[in-house]
Amino acid sequence: MAPRTRTGSKKDDRQAERFPFVVTTSSAKPDLATRKMVRQYAIRGAAKARRESNTYGKRNMLQYPPTPILQAPMRSLDKHDLDISTDRKECAASCVVLPQRTLEMHDDEREIHKHMTVSPLRAFFTHNNRPLIERLGAGRHDPFVAYPVEITEQRQRILDCVFDSRVGTLKPYRDAYYFIARDDASAFHQFLANAALHRTLYISEGKILRSHEATAFHYKALQLANRKIGNIEERVSDGMIATALIMAAYNHILLDLEAWNMHMDGIEKILNLRGGIETLNSNMRLRLLVSWLDVTGSCSLDRMPRFPLPNQYAPELPNLDDYRSPFAQYLRGMWQICYPNHPEISCLMDDLRVFNSLLGAEATWSTGRIWADGIVSGFWLNHIVRQSLCLQAAVDLNDAGSVICEAFRLGVLLYLAEIRRQFGVYPVVMHIHVSKVKALLKYSDVSWRSFLPLKIWVVAMALIEANTSQDKYWFAYEINSLAQDLNLGSGENLEDLLKQLFWYPQVHSVLLWTKIRALNLFAS
Repeated sequence: MAPRTRTGSKKDDRQAERFPFVVTTSSAKPDLATRKMVRQYAIRGAAKARRESNTYGKRNMLQYPPTPILQAPMRSLDKHDLDISTDRKECAASCVVLPQRTLEMHDDEREIHKHMTVSPLRAFFTHNNRPLIERLGAGRHDPFVAYPVEITEQRQRILDCVFDSRVGTLKPYRDAYYFIARDDASAFHQFLANAALHRTLYISEGKILRSHEATAFHYKALQLANRKIGNIEERVSDGMIATALIMAAYNHILLDLEAWNMHMDGIEKILNLRGGIETLNSNMRLRLLVSWLDVTGSCSLDRMPRFPLPNQYAPELPNLDDYRSPFAQYLRGMWQICYPNHPEISCLMDDLRVFNSLLGAEATWSTGRIWADGIVSGFWLNHIVRQSLCLQAAVDLNDAGSVICEAFRLGVLLYLAEIRRQFGVYPVVMHIHVSKVKALLKYSDVSWRSFLPLKIWVVAMALIEANTSQDKYWFAYEINSLAQDLNLGSGENLEDLLKQLFWYPQVHSVLLWTKIRALNLFAS
């Protein structure tokens, strides 16, 4: 209801800012005065607003059937939409942006875009010309949640960005970190620091790695955490572990892997004092995040993780035999015959084949909803990453089995790199793995025999993730050489071979062809 207003002194005006409430039931009809007041303060204002917005008579979205979701691309969230600083005069300090433009497509364009993978939420915005605040379930977080700190306007703006579902890189904070941080003051300040840093990175397109706002929250969290260390109970509490965990994530965002390692060492010491990581089983979210961040940071350093994954929460994969590649199955059988002393590679091939089948099946079943599924990324994806990290061993450059094992292990991590980014993992750092693949192939001279297709797959994965010009041209030369040995005369032939191994076309094909065109591969 609109507030009552009347003329008079300032004191009277302040007293007049009160809301009238009407209590009624379906059986009792309000009296004439009450009905008049309702019309004066509510109905007339709503009708005027609808006339001005050309929605008169449209009471709510539930009156209409849902708009069919066409699989068409849409404009992604622009970096300026998150610039919610008070310096912008044209919009309020909130996460509400201008309405999305309605996409009109002709029949031939629909045919082109019919098989494209796109999130249903993004497709819904594309074909509904409404302000985002009007969509069902939109708006700020739960206003009745009790927070460990006072929610000022600055903190509210950061929370609004966290709960803006269009920003994929903030999804882990919205779905996981928020729930372990809101019970502890130091953890919540660090949560705000991480979210503010992510927002700065998004607006600057990754060019600015520092945020004054994030730094202020981070030092406040450090100050509160140092006070806890003096308390014998709080130093081993869930809140202290959550604070150290989110600080480790903060340093991982800044690529300060030494500081990340220091915080993870602190978490390991706290858990040892408590009796092991099993003491976190009563706090499922915290237990999962400790293991998941351990896998993420360990992958950036290519080192073995500290903590096991909580497999008791993992669901079973569906039966996906119809989607599995026969050539990948044949390759696994060949490995078991040629190198029976390395059964761990057979298990890794099995798991990767099943996961690759899941991605292929998801492309058929849905329109990209898999990228919003935390179970897939948290359990199945992290399981394969951790399994690959744990297969590290001393490499004998004169032993073909040892070389191929290490090359395949690194290839799996490179294959999963862009997939992890699509799931919202940030940052995914792979320069160590690219360097290891290059050194391994450069200084070993073993025969790959029947596993040449696997070798060109590893080189293609390294080429996709290579950043320096020197690395790109080195891997391009290797692909040209291997393509001649395998009678691959074009980029299409190479892609067809890779699709028979471990390949997700919606992700890897785009990246591969970008590199092929940039380096003029197969241009002869």
